[in-house]
Order: sequence, then structure tokens, then C-alpha cells
Amino acid sequence: MMTEREREEIEMCKKEIAALVFELAQCRKDAAESNAKVIRALDAAIQLISALLVWLPEGQPLPEGLALAKGALDLALKDIRR
Repeated sequence: MMTEREREEIEMCKKEIAALVFELAQCRKDAAESNAKVIRALDAAIQLISALLVWLPEGQPLPEGLALAKGALDLALKDIRR
């Protein structure tokens, strides 16, 4: 048979667990929101680089900054596809 003290300890543990579960749920929500922001930024980068590439005359080498950005984007997309 459990003592009153043991029951109180169990109730305290249940409350602590509930608080931790809530905190974990909040962390998951925050992570999902952050991921959505990253995806929007990546989409904007893809659109910008694609638009810049379309406007370049055919055969013209990419400006250094654009070439670096394109290379970084290609690496990021490669990592995502893994």
C-alpha cells in the first residue's frame, strides 16, 4: 500500500512529465516554424538565381558572385536530396 507521501511524489512526477511534454511540443512547433522560414528563403534564392541566369546572354560566363551563389545552392540542394 502506498503512503500519502508516495502518492504526492507520483503526482509531482506526473506534473513534471506533463510540463516536459508541453515544452517538447513547443520545441517541435518552433522547429517546424523555423524550417518553414528556411524553405521560403531557399525558394526565394532559387527563384532569384534562376531569374538572373535567364537574363544572362547565352555563352556569357557567370559573374563570380553569381557563380558562387549558384554553387552554394547546388550543394544545399544536393544535401537536401540525400
